[in-house]
Amino acid sequence: MTRVDLMIEWEIAAIQRLLDEAPDFLVARAREARVSGRSGFLPDGRMNDEEALLAAASLAREAIIYHLNAVVDWFLLALATRILPHEWGLTPEAQARSRGKLVSAIENHYHLTVKDLPGWGEVDHLREEANALKHRGGSHLPELTSIGVPLFRHVDATQEVLRKRVAGTREWLLNLWQATEVAGSVQPER
Repeated sequence: MTRVDLMIEWEIAAIQRLLDEAPDFLVARAREARVSGRSGFLPDGRMNDEEALLAAASLAREAIIYHLNAVVDWFLLALATRILPHEWGLTPEAQARSRGKLVSAIENHYHLTVKDLPGWGEVDHLREEANALKHRGGSHLPELTSIGVPLFRHVDATQEVLRKRVAGTREWLLNLWQATEVAGSVQPER
């Protein structure tokens, strides 16, 4: 394993552990609060233990979406910084480049299509979900179907879906790293 493989594994292992343990633990604590009578809203409208614990479980799942998406952005920036001029990666403007520009730089340099790598579908869904959480409180804007009927979707932060996102993102990151290393090791003919 290379250092980058290990860095990817470390990031994903921590996210996976958070997903496997935190939401279930918080939901179990919420059940305990309900059984012990610490349920329902307080007279002044504040949440009591059960509601606060359920909200925390939801927040933990949303944090997984944000962090997993940030890992993808970090990795794309790291790959792009390797292949572009040194000054490019040090400026605030470089740090603010869009994912599309980073992907384009990587694809052009390594002659590959990142969307063709296994796991891309989960990475793309993850980006949509992170943006929906960030900009729209978890709601997607209405989309028109091919026949003009609006669809309304929201972020599905269930553990089952998040497990798919984590596995797909891990797969895609490792495949992208391998593809860029293989492409980078091929020397042009002279």
